[in-house]
Parts: sequence; structure tokens; C-alpha cells
Amino acid sequence: MCTVMEEYHRSLRKYRLNLVEHLIGVDKTRADRYKAEVFPSGTELKERASHVRNQIMCSLHDGSVHHKWICVMGRCESCPGYNIPNEEKEPLANPLQIHFQTYKKVPKCSIHGILKQGLSTCPTCTASLQVEGSKTGKVTIRDRLTDMRTSIVTFHAEYYGPMLLKYKYHYGLVKMLSKNQCFEPRKNTFKAAACDIMTRRDYAERLSAKFKKEIQSDHFGQGTTLSMEGCFVEYLENGEVLAHFHSHMADKSI
Repeated sequence: MCTVMEEYHRSLRKYRLNLVEHLIGVDKTRADRYKAEVFPSGTELKERASHVRNQIMCSLHDGSVHHKWICVMGRCESCPGYNIPNEEKEPLANPLQIHFQTYKKVPKCSIHGILKQGLSTCPTCTASLQVEGSKTGKVTIRDRLTDMRTSIVTFHAEYYGPMLLKYKYHYGLVKMLSKNQCFEPRKNTFKAAACDIMTRRDYAERLSAKFKKEIQSDHFGQGTTLSMEGCFVEYLENGEVLAHFHSHMADKSI
């Protein structure tokens, strides 16, 4: 989800830079007004998606690094929400379209490759059924990274806006369960107490280096893989933290 949201945000930034250049040739005053609205800190500062998330919720209070959960879950009536610039609200305001990448359910034939969206059978394989001795492929439907081009109004309504709401909740969980916010206090408590142990488990799934910008569900549970699982155990002895590490090979997660 973080990868998709950052991709949407990078695409939106690129679109806005292109729109500023387009408006300069149409109406300089209009271009300056739009630039000040979408780039208040200048175009040199590359704002991340997490900054937009913070802007659509109430401010942090009492030095806390976490927003209130009523804000994170979208139930707060005081949160400012996401403000779409006027130039991006009207479908006919500008002719530019936004280009971005997203994950779509795409069918693929094991013989003939990528098929059109919505198909559950391969037309080429179906046509070859009349030929004796011909082979037919297997059609699988998975989330695949897809190039998209649409109007900015559609992008906000169907992609950026809904994903921002999901990202707001997801990022809150990730931050709460992060190493500094969740694990570090537990580790300090463990070191301050006697007769306690602390365990950690992890595993490494074998993936080919050719995978790039793909979601985990594209491979997790697909086929049989051999992975190395490890269990890390820490304990106190005479005030000193000692550790043991045990590892084993597994053909499935247990």
C-alpha cells in the first residue's frame, strides 16, 4: 500500500509541474495562483505522501508522535480533509491527462502472454481447439503493475482519494508497530527486569532478483518454496544480555 500511494503521489507531483508549465502559456496569473496553491513551499521541496496524510488530520498534541485514532480511522468531524485545487476539479479546466502506474487484475495465458482485461479464457487458445494436436494454455488472473492514463478528476475520485483514506489508516498502524515505537520500549523493559526472555522470529522467502515493484501477494503462497526460518532468543544473566539464534529450513510457514 505504501508503494502504491507513493507512486500515486509522485505521478500527481509530475502532473502538477506539467500543468504549471501549460498554464504559464495560457494565463500567467492563473498559473501563479495554481502554483502557490499546490507548491506552497516551492517546487524544490519534494513532499512525500506521509506529509499529505498529516495535513488531512488534526494536529498532534502534547508532543505525541501519533495522531488520535478517531482521526486515523476517519471518524473525527474536525479533521480538515483533503482539499483538491480548483484547477483539478473541473474536467474541462485543462486538456492534460495524468499518467501513473497501479495494480490491476490482469489475465495472462501461459502460452500467449498478457490478455485483455475482463477475459477469463484465451481467444487464441479457444480458436486453436479445432486444430488436432494443438496445445492450450492456462489462464491466471493476478494483480499486475499496469500503466494508466486518465483525467485528473477521475484520478482523484477513483484512485488517489480512496487510496489516501486507506493509506491514512495503514500508515498509522505501521508507525505504531515500528521498531522505535513498539519494539524499543519492550526491549528497555526487558533489560530492566530479571528472569525474563525475549524472542523474535523471522523468515526469508526465496525470490528471484527479476521481481521489481511488485506486491508481496503476487508471490506469497504461490507455488512451493524453500525458506530459512530463524528464532532469536535473548535473556539476562548476571545483568548481561545473552542471546541464542536457532534456524531451520522449511518448505512452508508454520
